[in-house]
Amino acid sequence: MSRPHVVIIGSGFGGIRTAKGLAKARVDVDITIIDANNFHTFQPLLYQVATAGLDADDIGFPIRGIFRRNRSVQFALGEVTGIDLQQRSVTVRDGRRLRTSSSSSLPAPSARRSVSKAWRPTPSP
Repeated sequence: MSRPHVVIIGSGFGGIRTAKGLAKARVDVDITIIDANNFHTFQPLLYQVATAGLDADDIGFPIRGIFRRNRSVQFALGEVTGIDLQQRSVTVRDGRRLRTSSSSSLPAPSARRSVSKAWRPTPSP
């Protein structure tokens, strides 16, 4: 019997914490993290990069580097375009399909950045 396979969609705080939690619990699964970027940005310090307090390299970390010591965690670069619950698969924009075991796809997408209406400029009459 093959090992269970968990697919985590997104490498933000939720995705990384989930993968680390599974790895730390020594759960016997293979984990694939899918994200459109191959790095994690520690956004709480982003303002320090904008004010030249930190270099951008100080708050960006390669996903593969975060999990380099854990052989059960793999990273796939790509944008998820679909989840097929019946086929238990995740489709990536380039056509790849990653199959999961049982119902073990874990969506952990990043939050969408937006500007509050209160901060948007008011159109001139």
